[in-house]
Amino acid sequence: MGRGVVGGTLVYLRQDYFYKIQSGLGRGTKNYAELMSFKLLLLFVIEKGVHMLLIYGDSEIVINWFNEISRCHMHILCHILDEILHLKQHFDQIPYVHIYMERSMVADSLCKEGATQNLGI
Repeated sequence: MGRGVVGGTLVYLRQDYFYKIQSGLGRGTKNYAELMSFKLLLLFVIEKGVHMLLIYGDSEIVINWFNEISRCHMHILCHILDEILHLKQHFDQIPYVHIYMERSMVADSLCKEGATQNLGI
């Protein structure tokens, strides 16, 4: 496994009402961080009573796993993905759209801010 990872997510419940979520996820790869952040996001919005989501993400491989276009072959990640696919059943629909990393600067800055806080800088 890789370095310590932090997940960053923005959740807009309305155009003018949103949450910034940061999670210290321990050690892992970028794909691990993406999946864990996504799982925590789904658990959070289920608790808020949300039934329809539109997700934007910069990890095309995770999007393809979620949309079942391709399969995950990493055992440790398959377990997390299975949990996500189970949580998916709580929603009417969840379009998951790929955006390039350059367009996800807000989420990227959340991750960097969280990593700095975890390091005590």
